[in-house]
Amino acid sequence: MQKKSLNLIWVTCAAYAFALAPMLFWSSLSHAQGRIDTSAAALVPHCRQTLAGTVTPTGTFCFGIIIATREILQFQSDAGTPTLCIPAGTTNGQIIEAVIRESETHPSTQGSNLSLIAMIAIEKQWACRGTPLR
Repeated sequence: MQKKSLNLIWVTCAAYAFALAPMLFWSSLSHAQGRIDTSAAALVPHCRQTLAGTVTPTGTFCFGIIIATREILQFQSDAGTPTLCIPAGTTNGQIIEAVIRESETHPSTQGSNLSLIAMIAIEKQWACRGTPLR
């Protein structure tokens, strides 16, 4: 297997692990409610709060969803025809801010799953030139 392929697999696994740990923690906290609300309305305020420096389990969960979504999109792009062109040096904070901005710019999407909004925001912001959006 090529070194690039191994690196992509490692990054994808790391992304899943990064997303899974807070999900499991949040799941144990939310168990009494019977379900986890992954809508933008439920998570974006906590994500913004954590981005500002007040770390909460829900904010960490929000970060995990966004960064895992970015890793999956990047892996898909790297595995086939490049569709995602995130410049080197782009921080996770910039990606999270783009997703928050997308969610707040389109209030009608607040009930949608945060991972869907993250996918839309990331593809809008960092689509390779000439690549049609989904």
